[in-house]
Amino acid sequence: MDNIHDEGVPLPDVAVCNLQPLSSSALEKYNQELLAANQSAQLVPTLNQYYQMVHHMFSCSMSSCTDDLILNELVSLRGYYQYVGKDVAEKIGHSNETFIVDCYIIFWSGFSIFRTGCERSLAFRHLPSPDLFNCYSYSPHADIYEKEHMPVGTFGGYSIVIFLNEATRQPSNYFHKRDDIGQSVGAKLVVFEHDTFPMLMFRGMDANPGILTSVQIALEGRVRLPHPYGSCIPNNDTYIWFVNNMGVRYRSDVCASACFEQTVADHCHCKDASQMGMLVANMSHLEFCGSLKMGAEWVREKLKCAMDVRTDPLVADGCRKQCPVTCEKFFLTTSASTSDWPDDLDVDAFFNAFVSNTTFEDIFNTWSAQYNGIPEKTLKHRFVKQNFLKINALVDIDRYLKFEDREEITLADLFSRLGGSLNLWSGITVVFIVELLELFCRVSCLQWWIMGRPKKKKPEELQNKAPQQNGHAAINNGFTYGF
Repeated sequence: MDNIHDEGVPLPDVAVCNLQPLSSSALEKYNQELLAANQSAQLVPTLNQYYQMVHHMFSCSMSSCTDDLILNELVSLRGYYQYVGKDVAEKIGHSNETFIVDCYIIFWSGFSIFRTGCERSLAFRHLPSPDLFNCYSYSPHADIYEKEHMPVGTFGGYSIVIFLNEATRQPSNYFHKRDDIGQSVGAKLVVFEHDTFPMLMFRGMDANPGILTSVQIALEGRVRLPHPYGSCIPNNDTYIWFVNNMGVRYRSDVCASACFEQTVADHCHCKDASQMGMLVANMSHLEFCGSLKMGAEWVREKLKCAMDVRTDPLVADGCRKQCPVTCEKFFLTTSASTSDWPDDLDVDAFFNAFVSNTTFEDIFNTWSAQYNGIPEKTLKHRFVKQNFLKINALVDIDRYLKFEDREEITLADLFSRLGGSLNLWSGITVVFIVELLELFCRVSCLQWWIMGRPKKKKPEELQNKAPQQNGHAAINNGFTYGF
């Protein structure tokens, strides 16, 4: 477990999306341009007109219909996206210029905060989404510290002011009980790994209008061992897919999405809008499976085919095997707190700073004209509280933790231990052989000494042989002596 305080800390990207993806003012402007170009046949319907067309084509109500699964797909912003197409959806969604009012990057300067504009420090990227239309991400440059003349490791996060444009939104005549997108007000914040594509629909947290949402981001890295220790694969820094000319690195969930997209395209000959859109750019010759421009029967057939493919266990198992997880994973844990913003006493100052003499003032004038007899100060307060919010995403670099799995016994360790064991056993063997030779020598010498020693005569032999001395014999006390 390492605690890193240098440029080795991976800085995350953040993406923001409007929970009301369709901009009524952008749609009106787009249709006016078509009329001016005498292209009235290509006019884009409003959401209410589109929903009415869906129910007319299927001749049933949303509460009771045999095509319930089809309606769930079509009576939604995703269905509307498939009808108008990706390029048109991007034009009638919220633009970066009107959605992102202000953006700053935060640096820690001791125990104080230093802010600098995003346009100098961050790379802007557009993230398309069938559910959220236009999302926008901000990514730190690799040389962010050098450009801002800040010490390495002082990156603190992002501060973003968002305009929701609720003042121009038209009410819907249909309320889909199973679709949350398009029925709530606010913005979605998604924090994700650099140079990857986030799952915008299922990740992140929502921020409410008139509220400051402060998000604390905790970073954690995990490095696992590849085969033969596990089933993960080493990380690859090369770009595998491209979305709007934006490179996307490999990640298992993105790979699985691309696998499902390709399988649906091969079997159903249409584009699946329920996935992340990794291959949409490569399938310009195909229509979305839910495009009502192709007719009700065509849509019913294609959506059923796409659903059968996605729910096929063999397809799911095959995509899972093709897309193993990477050995190096980057985890982001977020926690949020909220407070009222801007304060009631500061609304007038905020209005003068962000609304007056801008395009937002024109929107305010058009919106406030429908409220006669209400004081202007009250309308300014309501306009600011309903249309603006702020998000602070703070990254705690000093608490970055990186867990790395390591081999308990490497190849070098194995040979080292084997050599030590062999040395030990060879040393024991030499000692044993020396001891054995010594024992053999001792036994051999003892045997030689025993065999070469004179034998001791028995008493009977001594009695039979009388002693002599100088050739004479003497008898004394019954014994004969020789003299």
